[in-house]
Amino acid sequence: MLDIFEVLGEGEEPEVCAARPLTPEEITRLFGTSQPTRVDFERAHDEVDSVIEERGHACYTVLYDEQRRPSEIVFWGVTGD
Repeated sequence: MLDIFEVLGEGEEPEVCAARPLTPEEITRLFGTSQPTRVDFERAHDEVDSVIEERGHACYTVLYDEQRRPSEIVFWGVTGD
């Protein structure tokens, strides 16, 4: 369970109890595409944790379906406990 009380927008500084979006550069580096699917996310599972800067921080990104349409938003992070 993540302790997320705020969702930050692009360019906002990461902070405790907030989720920040991945940058376009992070998305391409982690997934090899600018429109990652659920399969891409699961394949990069170990690498996505590398963008979490400290406890109590989280990230999010949009995932796409096979037709490259936005289909879900995925959140992950490290609890502050």
